[in-house]
Amino acid sequence: MDERLRGTVIDGTHTSKMFDGAVFPYRIFVPDIPADEFALVVGHDFLNEGEALAMQELAKTGEAPACIFIGVIPAKLPATLDGGFE
Repeated sequence: MDERLRGTVIDGTHTSKMFDGAVFPYRIFVPDIPADEFALVVGHDFLNEGEALAMQELAKTGEAPACIFIGVIPAKLPATLDGGFE
């Protein structure tokens, strides 16, 4: 892993290429610990930073694996038919 990413939180958005107008905000938490391998945790209701920080502390003591967290906010998909629901 690029050492410059350690201990960072990255915010961004993904714009769907399949569903016109669908935008998905996301946040990535990279722990501030050296590790050769990381587990990946994906949440669908954005990022619980407290949980990510707690897991980082557990990883420092060897009680949990080092984890990269990705939190995504679900987007509204536009209706595909006239009169359809979002």
